[in-house]
Amino acid sequence: MTFLDPESMKLILFTQILPRWENPELYLRHGSILASGKVISALCQVAKDHQRRLPDELGDAAMESITQTCIDILEERFWRSFGGDQMRIAVCHFIQDLSSGGFLLLDAVVDRWLKALRECLASADSNVQQSAISAVSALIGEYFRHQPVEKLTALLNHFLPEVTSNNQQARVGNALALGSMPRFLLTVSLPKVIQQLCSCALSTDKTLQWAESRKNALTALSLVCSTVRIAPSSPVKMTDGLIFIYFEISLNFIYYYTLMK
Repeated sequence: MTFLDPESMKLILFTQILPRWENPELYLRHGSILASGKVISALCQVAKDHQRRLPDELGDAAMESITQTCIDILEERFWRSFGGDQMRIAVCHFIQDLSSGGFLLLDAVVDRWLKALRECLASADSNVQQSAISAVSALIGEYFRHQPVEKLTALLNHFLPEVTSNNQQARVGNALALGSMPRFLLTVSLPKVIQQLCSCALSTDKTLQWAESRKNALTALSLVCSTVRIAPSSPVKMTDGLIFIYFEISLNFIYYYTLMK
């Protein structure tokens, strides 16, 4: 509907949809955030189609209203209250939609979003985890693409230790998140990425029961190799040691799978 009549949808967004995200009714808040993300993302695309700057398309007051909402939806009273997991899922979708649309955001807001998503990656709720994985990939792909290597390295270093964390849920979520990262981030320190995922995929006495984290690590390894296009003809190379570890882990995984059948 936004593409058919963007002016009417802008009016509906700011008078009926967006204000309701603070409603005491959980499902009304949840629906408001989901709908707002979709409409804002569509309006971003309309601006691109019209070859106009987003502030010119929406207006300064609308931009400020959306930006403030981006900050307020992470407030403790909504994030950790009754129905918190539902709100987390809605916020993850909101972040993904605005990131995919390319909505203009201050670095401080992006950093707050990233911190919230890292928390969701360690959630015990698999739906929250999956939503966060998609959102963090979209967020980084949009807002970190042109950052210097130093900032990308620091960003990657937030995720790498979590893949070998003592918390199984942190491993489960962060392994797949790492596998879903864009190429420009993975190639900053590809050997470390491969090494951490290989370590996560290894079965030890302590992690013997953590089959899901090992499965996700192996899935992430496949995704990484596909994303960076690791092949004999590719400019991106892996050392012989890492290749050996990768195949050893793959074979071990098949072995443990046969034991569990």
